[in-house]
Amino acid sequence: MGAPVHAVGGLVRDLVLGGDAPDVDLVVEGDGIAFARRLAEETGGTVLVHTGFGTASIEGGRAPAGADGATLGRVDVASARRERYAAAGALPDVSSAGLLEDLRRRDFSVNAMAMALAPDRFGRLVDPLGGQRDARARRLRVLRPLAFVEDPTRIFRAARYAARLGLRPDGATRAALALAVTRRSYLALSGQRLWRELELAAAEPRARQAFEHLVRWRAVTLFGVSKVRIGRLADAERLARWARGAGVAVDPAEPFMLALLADTPAPAVARCLDRLALTGEPRANLEAGALAGPLARRLAAPRLRPSAVDEALRPAPLTAALSAWLRGTPRARRRIEWYLARGRGVHPRLGGGDLLALGVPRGPQVGRALAMLRRRRLDGAAGSVAEERELVKEWLTSGKEA
Repeated sequence: MGAPVHAVGGLVRDLVLGGDAPDVDLVVEGDGIAFARRLAEETGGTVLVHTGFGTASIEGGRAPAGADGATLGRVDVASARRERYAAAGALPDVSSAGLLEDLRRRDFSVNAMAMALAPDRFGRLVDPLGGQRDARARRLRVLRPLAFVEDPTRIFRAARYAARLGLRPDGATRAALALAVTRRSYLALSGQRLWRELELAAAEPRARQAFEHLVRWRAVTLFGVSKVRIGRLADAERLARWARGAGVAVDPAEPFMLALLADTPAPAVARCLDRLALTGEPRANLEAGALAGPLARRLAAPRLRPSAVDEALRPAPLTAALSAWLRGTPRARRRIEWYLARGRGVHPRLGGGDLLALGVPRGPQVGRALAMLRRRRLDGAAGSVAEERELVKEWLTSGKEA
């Protein structure tokens, strides 16, 4: 097509660092969207176009013959461009540019390298800003003092790179970070973008370290959190690891968000969730978790029967149980783990039809009898069908809901 094309960004950075580069980022000096459509035809992939930014993504393509027909990862294609930010935190206005200008508008030097793909110079590194030197020194160097003010989501990206790749911000980058977080008002930065960055941080292999950077850099103040105990993030990591091992489905972002909110007063929690533009069930879940202090204290009490643990936790959403674990004593944590892994799955062996056959009247009494059987099973008083039948008979004759 007569257009110079280079691999750029994370792919080149990860190759320089000696790691895997599963996805491909390409910059085209020309019409990147037309190139992406042609590439999708060649690879059999599906293309998604973002016209306003001159970018496109290809997924589901297959490598050409001679490469074992392997399925390609995601391929992102962009027209080489320059960017202008009309307001701090706003999405940029873009216009066409050459490769060197495209590299200069990027965030960090390690992301401002390109690799030629033309056959006569394939693999040649284009590194006008010293990215290779910084990558080898494990140095994270921002390209402009106002880079984080232009786009505060770069702070979250910096935390991910620092955690995942072991990159250390240099002095100028630390100063740029401090400058950005002192500016609290980013009216053009949407809550949805902030929440997406938190989700990406939580999905990192070293998520705890990424959140620790965000706390130490005071980036959490951008969404209204000011007081965080770093140790709670280590607890959140332990909780997420336990949940994976126990087969308990937990949203990766929730333990870390609950840790961030654990020491925040309720009015400030509400303002934080407003800033993140969370509504509906996701908001209700985090609000319930933020108010889980009394639940944690209740579960720390001595001589608590399993049925009492169940009674405390069954009405609460999962986030409240997770937050109570983060705030709780070792005893409370053991009880929460038991409930989530086993206790909540305990049910009577008898069903509604069995109860009717034993003489339980239709209606609410059936539900009460089932609840009684579940409590007794949790406390170890009913292990077999015969024992449950005897308990129902006693319950009917006594008239009590034991």
